Amino acid sequence: MKEPRTPETGAAGEMNNERLEMQGISGNIENENEYVYDTSAVPDSVIETLAREFLPQLSEFYSKEENRKAFEEWIRKRDGK
Repeated sequence: MKEPRTPETGAAGEMNNERLEMQGISGNIENENEYVYDTSAVPDSVIETLAREFLPQLSEFYSKEENRKAFEEWIRKRDGK
């Protein structure tokens, strides 16, 4: 059975440099799980808008001790510690 294709990635889960470049995204695919991208292609206004949208939710999330502990535990598991 063939993997489904998506416009952004080609086969599901497979990054595609050519498709990314066609969309104006530049960078380098180091491996299938990591994409190193050039953030200079993202206008500052877009970054600022995203920050304004996410900051209130992030602040609320991290204001709770249980969420901070869960995040720290996730980091330890991710880093294998």
